[in-house]
Amino acid sequence: MDFKCLEWFGRGPHETYWDRKTSGKVDRGRIIIPLIDREGKWFGVQGRSLLPNSTMRYITIIFDEDKQKVFGINHVKEDKPIYIVEGPIDSLFLDNSVAMVGSDFDPRSCHWSDYIWVYDNEPRNRQIVDRISHSIDRGDKVVIWPQSVTKKDINDMILVGQDPQKIIETNTYQGIQAKIKLTEWKRV
Repeated sequence: MDFKCLEWFGRGPHETYWDRKTSGKVDRGRIIIPLIDREGKWFGVQGRSLLPNSTMRYITIIFDEDKQKVFGINHVKEDKPIYIVEGPIDSLFLDNSVAMVGSDFDPRSCHWSDYIWVYDNEPRNRQIVDRISHSIDRGDKVVIWPQSVTKKDINDMILVGQDPQKIIETNTYQGIQAKIKLTEWKRV
């Protein structure tokens, strides 16, 4: 854990009572994001750091390991395209969107008929390029960001006045067309 974003309370690390001001370091500046299943029950929480250079951007606590590790599944409309993004904040800016909580989410287990992977715009990131390639090989639809988009993720696009929903809808590919677009986009 990066202790630069924490502050000491009390006499030192041997006591850990936040309410008595006699504790060790306490993490500051997080949004708490509830993870809610289809029935409306909480199965976990995720803490998103508000500090821009945090080394621990997300802290996730799962209460029920048997649940799908996905944010927003309780709001999905299965009769419309479902956008799968990398972060809960990004999912809030798209229609009918969910966010992976970790990298092991498999939408096929949800029995969705129409879903689209929306990975971050990081053509130099080998892991993202490999994930996109794997999704294409499975026959899934993916978004390949156009060269005109320079921001890394949906949140950053919103901050500069871009419309990510429109960009995504016009840059979704599948099959051989997706492979060609990925080859043009990637930088690794």
